[in-house]
Amino acid sequence: HEQLNGEEECRVVGKKAMIPIYSGDHKVFLEDAYGNRYVDTYSYSVRKLLLTGKLGKLIETSISGNIGFRLYVSECQKGYHVIAEDTLEHFEMIASSDRVREHVKKTIREKLLRYYFDNDMLEKLDEFLTASDMTRLSPRERAEVVGYMVIRDMQDLAYEVIKQFGFEFLAPNTMIRICSYQIQQENEDDVDLLAITHHTFQAGKYDERILSYLIRFFAGNLKQMRDIWTAAVSFELDAKEIAERIILQILFSNAYISNRQEIFSYYYKRGAARTITNAYLSQSAYEFFVRDQIIDADVFLNMKEVCEEDEELSLICKIAFIRYYADHYEETDEIIRHFISGFIGELLERNIYFSFFQTFAGQVKYLRVFASKSFVEYKAEQQGSR
Repeated sequence: HEQLNGEEECRVVGKKAMIPIYSGDHKVFLEDAYGNRYVDTYSYSVRKLLLTGKLGKLIETSISGNIGFRLYVSECQKGYHVIAEDTLEHFEMIASSDRVREHVKKTIREKLLRYYFDNDMLEKLDEFLTASDMTRLSPRERAEVVGYMVIRDMQDLAYEVIKQFGFEFLAPNTMIRICSYQIQQENEDDVDLLAITHHTFQAGKYDERILSYLIRFFAGNLKQMRDIWTAAVSFELDAKEIAERIILQILFSNAYISNRQEIFSYYYKRGAARTITNAYLSQSAYEFFVRDQIIDADVFLNMKEVCEEDEELSLICKIAFIRYYADHYEETDEIIRHFISGFIGELLERNIYFSFFQTFAGQVKYLRVFASKSFVEYKAEQQGSR
């Protein structure tokens, strides 16, 4: 039988053999005394000796242990493998029998799950879920079983299944329920939970609890963290922790993302670490002054805010600050010009002078002695740079 493992042997007596045939998917082989088998060489006919009909009900109790009979009953419904109240036991036996092939049991298991759920047979459903051998299920089957586990509030069991077998084919709504529950229970850095939570986020399904967990613990590439930060800000959550990790990765990798200044400004307004602030502003100043790259004007407003807090800027920041406002003098105010005057005085004491200092000759009187001078500037390139 196509649905059953193994074979059944029946002796031929008087050119006849009593063969138990339970389904239309069967094959009959003739075998001689030497073990040779024949399919089409010799003709034969198959004739039913028992037309079950009403007799099936009468003999059911006496042959209840015969898996072939149960298979026959399961295929005699109006629709193939249609479970009903009077055939439920047959399907349950088939699903648990080692004699039945796995692809048949797979189909029946799926139908049993839905039948239990649709008919509010919750006790049977729970027993079925807890007794399921996950190693014998396909990824799609496991995903369906996990979905029912979550519906039945078996999140811990569902989480263990996911940790062991992965989350392929799981519905996003199932994932979000598992993640939210586990975060509420643990709320600590867990490698498995973090991977599942981030996968759920990437599927576009998340809530405040999931976002808060990712903000605290997730450390991926810049794009991944930027996406989490963006979602967190839209939820009006405090995303300072992940903003800091983004800035640190930018500093160490020198990678670029389009809204890095927006992220830094967000981080800075929420009490940025001074060392990180100085490093970020210095890197931005270097890119602007040495590499002639265009950077966001807010960088210079951040420099101004640092000065207003009586904190010291790096030398490259001071030079870039002067250079930017020399090119955008109309954006200066009294406070900015005051800081620039101090920076120019400090640089002149170090014998550092650039022609764009002359833009502020009106504020720094000593610059007037250079008014009639010509300056030659030479910008070198580091060996191997492009």
